Amino acid sequence: MGIFKLTILSSLAVTFIFAKVDFVNFSDICQKTSTQSCKNNPLEIKAIQYLLKKKINPNIEINGVLDKPTKDAIIALQLKENIPASGYIGRNTKDALNKLLYGHRLHDKKIASKEETKEIKKEDTKSQKVEKVASKKVEKKAKIAKKTIEPKKEQKVKIASKKPKTKVVKNEAPKSTKLVKKSSKAKVAKVAKNDKKQLKVAKKNLKKVKLAKKESSKVTKKIDKKVTKHTKVALNKKGKFKSYEEFVRSVDLRKSYAVYQDPKLLKKAGGRNTLLKVDISEQRVKLVVDGKIALDAPCTTGSKHKLEPNTRTYRDKRTPLGTFKVMEKIATKRSNIFGDIYKNGKLIYHGDRRKYKGSWKGVKFVGAPLKNWMRLTSSGIGLHASTHVKRYPGSNGCIRLLPTVANTLFKKVKPGTTVKVVN
Repeated sequence: MGIFKLTILSSLAVTFIFAKVDFVNFSDICQKTSTQSCKNNPLEIKAIQYLLKKKINPNIEINGVLDKPTKDAIIALQLKENIPASGYIGRNTKDALNKLLYGHRLHDKKIASKEETKEIKKEDTKSQKVEKVASKKVEKKAKIAKKTIEPKKEQKVKIASKKPKTKVVKNEAPKSTKLVKKSSKAKVAKVAKNDKKQLKVAKKNLKKVKLAKKESSKVTKKIDKKVTKHTKVALNKKGKFKSYEEFVRSVDLRKSYAVYQDPKLLKKAGGRNTLLKVDISEQRVKLVVDGKIALDAPCTTGSKHKLEPNTRTYRDKRTPLGTFKVMEKIATKRSNIFGDIYKNGKLIYHGDRRKYKGSWKGVKFVGAPLKNWMRLTSSGIGLHASTHVKRYPGSNGCIRLLPTVANTLFKKVKPGTTVKVVN
């Protein structure tokens, strides 16, 4: 059952089942225009999509992409919460998502991010100033009360001395002084009570700030634990599943990062009994040995509409379908097409070198790293390791693999091994 829960965590890490999530700790999400730059973590987008699907639009697809339905739902939420309806998921919008999930905002006072620690310090200094001002007020009012009491006493004594000395005067004089003392003490007591209330309010504000700091740190720790659990499931090297059938039943192949390995079959791989199968619909690569699955892992194939950052145009970069052979294997290779162009040590261009329109004099091209390269076509399509493996097509045509998976396949595959790319 423990293994089953771990696999569910990897595929449904965005459903808020096992821990309280604070959206403010997520990175900003946007369309990545020329004026915007966001990380757009697919897992975080899925978490937001899952909430929007439940609360706003049930037709939203949980795909980890900021598509039109997702953006429309975000704009609707922004209009409702009086936030500028730009579709940009910033701090205010993320706190509005907290309100949508829990019924109230988690950050009425801005204390969640590092950039906002200055505001916390300001609140602390303000509360200290309030305490000082309150204490000064108490002292001033006490002095004023004492001054008002003393002249009243003198006046009463003078009036009593002028009047004839009778028993009635002797009895009334001390009574009048007692009444003055009581009224002055009551005034001082009231002033002191009001000031004490102000001090209590200031202390409560300080406590709230400290508690909020602790809560934010706890939430970040929970998210870190969740991420580490997800990566452990995604890099399931030791093959904890008894059979491939059990793996398929336990894991959503289209969405999960989980990896299946059969150590016994992997030992037999490397000859004519071995072939690779890349399934574009599932975005997974499978190593088949003697007709059985020895390894099944996530991969990323070419995108239908890939944005070129320099030309600002979308091009069809889909991975070609068909049967291919491994043409070459290079452990440490760099791309001859995609990379960076530097001039005098400064980056002046990033992307397809064939689209570069500047002068080549005095410039240097550095190709993108393609570790554990396995070529399939002469036009530059192949399999290689990457740290940008997504659960949807997103490459320039090559097949991206998790580094550990690429290392395993590189050892088991030989030049001439058959590779089938199917949809």
